[in-house]
Amino acid sequence: TTMLPQSPEIGKSNHLPKLSNKQFWLKLGVIATYTAIFLVAWLSFWLFSSTAIELKDFLLSPLQTQSQSYWQFSRIAGVLAYSAMWLSVMTGLSINSQTSSYWYARGTVLSWHQFFTWLAIVLAVVHATVLLKDGYIAATFAQLFVPFQFHSPNLTGWAWLWIGLGQIAGYFFLIIAVTSHVKQKIAKSVWKYLHSLVLLAYVGTVLHGLFLGTDSKQIWLQGFYLMTNLIFLGMVFFR
Repeated sequence: TTMLPQSPEIGKSNHLPKLSNKQFWLKLGVIATYTAIFLVAWLSFWLFSSTAIELKDFLLSPLQTQSQSYWQFSRIAGVLAYSAMWLSVMTGLSINSQTSSYWYARGTVLSWHQFFTWLAIVLAVVHATVLLKDGYIAATFAQLFVPFQFHSPNLTGWAWLWIGLGQIAGYFFLIIAVTSHVKQKIAKSVWKYLHSLVLLAYVGTVLHGLFLGTDSKQIWLQGFYLMTNLIFLGMVFFR
């Protein structure tokens, strides 16, 4: 029998879905939306400030030595990182859903799952690293990136625990994101165990935000946490 030339697409692993032009522009739109939300949220600190300050001075405030802008940046990036992580988890849960094929192809949702995972990681890094410039917290590099080493007289007694849980969650997400790109080179059982870390990462992130976040007492954020976690639990039971 004459063997026909094999298409270059045949036999390739589909764990790295090809990015279509439509997906590219949609993801670029998501990044633009997150950036816009970040900027609008930062501007809200000026709009609702109790002190009179010119917009120009507010925008230049990050250049000041004792600027509060970096604390504000961290707060905004933290909430956005949580939202991206939630979207990553939800798209991941829906990949093997029995009804998922009715509204999208598996390759498409896998691509979005990986996209939101890396978006969450980038935002989490921003959430942490900007605190190096915050004079009130006065965090060191080791405190920000070595779990359970954050101790500050300006934070509550259990802050080191909630910070540590957030740090561990970030590393778990990073491990999952990196290993997803070498999935075909590791044993399936090992991959499943590594991927199961996402549940611990999710719980750690929620606890980090609820018990440490400056805005966690705000009704709008409590409602956001409640809504997203109810949907998460519903999706788990649906699976």
